[in-house]
This record gives sequence, structure tokens and C-alpha cells, in this order.
Amino acid sequence: AGHDPATGLTFASDLGRYWAYRGSVEEGLAWYDTLLQRAGSVEQAPRAQLAASFLANYGGYFTVSRRFAEQSLEAYRRRGDAHGAALATGVLGDLDLRGALEESVRRSREAAATLESTSDSYYLPYVLDNLAGGLAQLGDLAEAERTVRRAIAIARQHGHLYRLAVGFRILAMILRLRGDLVAADRLLAESDSLVTGLDDLLFGATWFAEWAVVAAGHGDIERARDLAAVALTKATQRADRAAMGWALWAEGEV
Repeated sequence: AGHDPATGLTFASDLGRYWAYRGSVEEGLAWYDTLLQRAGSVEQAPRAQLAASFLANYGGYFTVSRRFAEQSLEAYRRRGDAHGAALATGVLGDLDLRGALEESVRRSREAAATLESTSDSYYLPYVLDNLAGGLAQLGDLAEAERTVRRAIAIARQHGHLYRLAVGFRILAMILRLRGDLVAADRLLAESDSLVTGLDDLLFGATWFAEWAVVAAGHGDIERARDLAAVALTKATQRADRAAMGWALWAEGEV
């Protein structure tokens, strides 16, 4: 940070996942802020802003995530980098799931169209998952299911296990909303080992919360209580507001 902040931004971008899963979100965000201020509009800045946006989103700092995503989007557009702009647009689509659903769907469609043309097999499922989530909340369950099944197929083909697990959870949610609780329960049970292998507390809290709600929905209350307790334990270990919200939702449903 004191001698070569531009190279520091490269390091920070590569450390984003570490700070999310094994380090400290707050530590990572502090480094991004410091390095971006010192480096200015260098070549590495848009990628670092994007990584900071992903990290802030994961940690529940949604206003901070939006600020970084908007900065990254503006910088990528100035450079004529369509792929980078699509990634930043995809994050904004994710953030808009918390209230601006039609805008979320619009952004996710736009990002997906670009990522299709660049053959990005990792971030395309991420954007398609968000698109499916927005469509499901707007009530278009048929398109939502087609979209998430496509995301699952891409993630499976390229071995992206985290994206595969996310796709399964969203598909289970769609099946639940459609009233097919038995199919949702079976899908979650069959995917349990995949989620356990990821060892991600935040995702685990959302996963077991969804499963608890599905189990409660078709009357298996004792198992639903056990699953909600697992979600609460993971949320407490993660000390994350979003994870705790999922766990408390599951408890309320049970």
C-alpha cells in the first residue's frame, strides 16, 4: 500500500475469496478502500472494485457493494470492456433482488446475454441464478425453473461445485413455491453431501433454512426443527446478519 498500490490491488483482487470464506470481510474491505484511494484509476482498479463489491455483498454490506459495483461498471464502460461491465451489472442485479425485482431481472438478462457471448462458464451460472430468483419472486415460476436448470447444467458441465449447490437451492425454492414439496425435499437430500463439502457457513445457513421450511411444509416437523437448528448454528458461527435472517425465517416457519 505504501510503495506500489497498483500491485497491491492485484493482490487484493486475488485475496477476495480468502477474505470471504476464511479471513475477515471487514479486513478485506479496508484494504480495498486504502489501495483504491492510493492507486487511483490504474488498470487494476475496475477488477479490484468488482472484487470488493462481491466481498461486501457476501458480507451483508449491500450499500458498500453497490458503490463498488457502480464504480467498476463505470470504469469498465469507459474502457469498452463488455465482459467486465457485464460482471458489474450482474452484481447490481444480485443486489436488486432485495427490493427492485424488475430492475434485477433486467440487469441479469443484460449481463447473461454478454456473458453468453464471452463463454464465461463461472459467472454465467451466477447471473442465471439471480435471474431465476428474480423471476420466481415475480411469480414466473416456469421461466425461473428453466433458467436455473440451465445454470445447473453449465455449473455441472464445468465442475463449479459452489455454483451447482446454489442452483440446487434455488431450484428447491422454486419447487417449494410451486407446491412440489416432496421433489424439493428429495433434491435437497440428494445434494446434502455437496453442501457439506463446501464448508461455507453462510451458504450452509441458507441451505438448511430452505430445507427446514420444505420439511415443515409437508409436515415433518421434528426433522424441520433439527434442520432449522443447524441453520441457526451456522448463522451464529458466521455472525452474519443475512445468515441469521435465513435461520430465523426457518424457525418461524417451523
